[in-house]
Amino acid sequence: MKKLPIVGAALTLAFLMSLAIAAEKVVGDPKAGEKVFAANCAECHNANSKEAKEGPGLKGVKDGTLPSGDPATQDEILKLLDEGREEMPPFADLSEEQKNNVSAYVLTL
Repeated sequence: MKKLPIVGAALTLAFLMSLAIAAEKVVGDPKAGEKVFAANCAECHNANSKEAKEGPGLKGVKDGTLPSGDPATQDEILKLLDEGREEMPPFADLSEEQKNNVSAYVLTL
């Protein structure tokens, strides 16, 4: 009867892993986000370089870290879009869909 606790532990672990994978799912269309980025972000941020303009270059974000050192997650990027940071203004004029799309795009850089 020792198999029962092992099976229960394995099922619990599988459930927790599925929650973690679901939490990491990115919402939005990166192709559409590229257009939003070009219209709203490219003036200050390079997409294909780490070289700074007014703001930092974003190449390498897909590796897991934003230029600030914060984790490169969709939630973190959405927070930046909503609240801004230092010289970066909040983007209140963008719809939630546009914000999701541009954050999905940035996560591919």
